[in-house]
Amino acid sequence: MSTAKLTLPEGVRKWHWTSEEFHRAFSMGLFRLDEKLELIDGEIIEKMGGDPSHSVGVGLVQDALAKAFALTDCHLRIQHPIALPGGVSEPEPDVAVVRGQRRQYDKHHPQPVDTLLVVEVANTTLTYDRERKAPAYAVAGVVEYWILNLTDRQLEVHRHPQNGAYQSTVILTASQSASPMAMPTEIIRVADLLP
Repeated sequence: MSTAKLTLPEGVRKWHWTSEEFHRAFSMGLFRLDEKLELIDGEIIEKMGGDPSHSVGVGLVQDALAKAFALTDCHLRIQHPIALPGGVSEPEPDVAVVRGQRRQYDKHHPQPVDTLLVVEVANTTLTYDRERKAPAYAVAGVVEYWILNLTDRQLEVHRHPQNGAYQSTVILTASQSASPMAMPTEIIRVADLLP
């Protein structure tokens, strides 16, 4: 997936969508309900279809985080939107750990303040997840962002967002472990997340 910015000729402008316009377009039938789209910085992005290793990776992350957060007042969201401030971004992370119960989000999507951890599982989308999604999550104040890098078989742990970037990034290999900031006593082996 290319993340290159398109340079437009003078006088030509690109339309930037708001979350409200994006939802209205869906309700009007501009997009099919089964289309995998997400809104990032006002741009509608088509999500890549998950190949088998991506699907297994998402499931393994889900299993590990469900166990780690089992006794908390949190739940997991799998490939569902998080509403970022500004009304122009609603990414759909592969897995998110969100405060509270599912039913409290029946009228609105969770926001960064509700979100304890976001995880993207990446092989073909690795550059996009690093260069577009990481800054979007950091600007919004998502406190912890993991990228399960299937290509290099490692986990990238991004923490402490400030000034539009994560101030701490740690790369963990398959032989190492991670603990979510919200559950520091829970140890998750990176090998257990990898297909």
